[in-house]
Amino acid sequence: MINQEEFYFNNSVKKILADSVILFRKTGLNDLAQKWERILKNYVRKKITAPQ
Repeated sequence: MINQEEFYFNNSVKKILADSVILFRKTGLNDLAQKWERILKNYVRKKITAPQ
């Protein structure tokens, strides 16, 4: 079972990455937004497939 601190940390990382993508898109930094979006997708995929 996942502990509370790990759950909070994972959600915080995802939120920071997602918020960054939104900010980069709003400010016209589309190349940077695409890179960070790839990082976010890879992070989520690795967390889902990581052994518990």
